[in-house]
Amino acid sequence: FDRVHLIVLFTGAEELGLKGAQAFISNHTWKTSIRRFINLDSTGGKGKAILFRAKPSQLVVDYGRVPRPHANVFGDEILQYLGANTDYTQFATKGSLPGYDFAFYLDGYNYHTLLDRPSIVELGALQHLGENTLALSHEILFGRVDLQQPYNISDDDNLIYFDILGRHLVTYKMSTSIIVQAILTGLIFRLPILVPLISRSASITLESDDNIGLSPILNEFSTKIGLPLVNRQ
Repeated sequence: FDRVHLIVLFTGAEELGLKGAQAFISNHTWKTSIRRFINLDSTGGKGKAILFRAKPSQLVVDYGRVPRPHANVFGDEILQYLGANTDYTQFATKGSLPGYDFAFYLDGYNYHTLLDRPSIVELGALQHLGENTLALSHEILFGRVDLQQPYNISDDDNLIYFDILGRHLVTYKMSTSIIVQAILTGLIFRLPILVPLISRSASITLESDDNIGLSPILNEFSTKIGLPLVNRQ
């Protein structure tokens, strides 16, 4: 195995309780040599495959170097809410391995129906997944990833991540997110105070302009646009 750098694993019986992945992670001799895994899944065949889980979340930084990243941290929350699961769970939870979980999620109404067939898969969707998977694999095997570090990495500060138009991946720490949310919340609560102050300041400025002879000019301009000013006496 020391001369094998990449394993392509096809698992079965996923819908019966992730049995194929469970058998590999429980019994195969290669399990202790794995440093990264990439799980590919699908509930549809259109659009772009999304990265919706990664353990530890710091691995997302490496994914940010692919040509067209598509990721959102909300994916994990949605999956937990729906009670759905993938082979990723066996590798990340039972196997304590670091890795990624990708899936197609559009056109899901065909999933597990008679309409679910290879012909519904868009070629562009496969191209997008293939390019990103290849780039991520290359980054892991030949890039800046240190495969000698302990494989049971833990998250000290989870990352928030999402892509912008499939071109750039934005990542920042959960602690940073809490600070940003606190600032935004504070600004929202202060708006009822700030708006009247700003309005009052604008009113004082307008009155000052009237005193220096600008009122006729403003009145003429506002009348032309249909919004005549009311002079304060």
